[in-house]
Amino acid sequence: MFDDIAPTYDKLNHILSLNVDRAWRRKAVRLMARTLKDVNNPKILDVSCGTADSTIVIAKKMKNSRIDGIDISEGMLCIGKEKIKKKNLNDRVSLYKSAAEHIVCQDDVYDAVREYFGNKYEASELIDHAYCGHCGRHLENGEKLYNFDDFIEFLHENNIL
Repeated sequence: MFDDIAPTYDKLNHILSLNVDRAWRRKAVRLMARTLKDVNNPKILDVSCGTADSTIVIAKKMKNSRIDGIDISEGMLCIGKEKIKKKNLNDRVSLYKSAAEHIVCQDDVYDAVREYFGNKYEASELIDHAYCGHCGRHLENGEKLYNFDDFIEFLHENNIL
């Protein structure tokens, strides 16, 4: 499905959200940056990175970071890779095709895991818990798993957005 909509995904996302998606991203990344301010050269895993909009915002805000993005859609990743290349971020950002539950990397690698829409498309709450647990095992001890769907709901509930 996402391969089919990849060419128009960003435009539709901006139109349908009335560009609020951009504000969500900036607020969420500011929170992440504040949380990781004392971490030298943080490594971040961006799960379900899609066309890399959030990945790029993280790279711009956290100039000393290293980000690995994963997504299941080759079409979305192709667009993301082009955007990263145009913004000269290839030295700090890498994108890979992978499902969240099949991340291939060592445990305790990342300082933060950013996830935005990935678990929205899982079939059940049990899969959600397994998914979050799987992502969490890649974090350094004591670091953060950011589920920005929950973060955005928190912002709305508290009239912050």
